[in-house]
Amino acid sequence: MTDREKASNANRAGNWLGTLWKSYLRIEKNFSIWLCQIGAPPLLARTLGWCTHALVIGFLLFIMSWIALLLVIVAIGSFGIYSSRGYNHSYDSEWRDGPLGFGLYDQNGARLDPYDPDEM
Repeated sequence: MTDREKASNANRAGNWLGTLWKSYLRIEKNFSIWLCQIGAPPLLARTLGWCTHALVIGFLLFIMSWIALLLVIVAIGSFGIYSSRGYNHSYDSEWRDGPLGFGLYDQNGARLDPYDPDEM
């Protein structure tokens, strides 16, 4: 393998998210230091840090749950559209050789699938 391989989209997205998280942690650390400098107890600074962690993670979970709900709605809608287009043939039809060649025929011998004799 070469030393410089092209990074995948997932790799770049992970690096970007890692950079964002490091930036957030740096800002939080600076905020804690500032709180301690103005006279707040270190326990309060740490508690506020954990509270912001909980808020950020809760917000991300909230966003992900809405995205998951949207995907479920799209999946259900696409299944509904697929099943409403008439792809379900009656159970009395079968694939066989008939007067118009091999195809899907009903019990009366009429061909159900589209057939154009000029295509042959």
